[in-house]
Amino acid sequence: MLLRWFRARYPSAHVPEETLKAMGTNSSWDTHGRITELFLDMARTQHAQDDMDEDLQIALGVLFYTNGEYERAQDCFTTALNVRPGVSIYLRVPLAMTD
Repeated sequence: MLLRWFRARYPSAHVPEETLKAMGTNSSWDTHGRITELFLDMARTQHAQDDMDEDLQIALGVLFYTNGEYERAQDCFTTALNVRPGVSIYLRVPLAMTD
């Protein structure tokens, strides 16, 4: 689902063919890693352009959180909350759990 969101949000972004093929054939751990890298690459590109999409940060936070990388998830959620303080209370729950 996050890949569909990513492609809709960034239609001109390149998604490696291997990532698309892996979605239907590889393990969930492999595809999770590929999707995470895709999102990280976009975040790095935006950072280099002095830009930041808080929705991308939220998605990265979800990816990290589901992989047990709580500190990285917290960083992403905090970044998104700093840009858009009115974001859903549901982001505050994982933040509270990482303290």
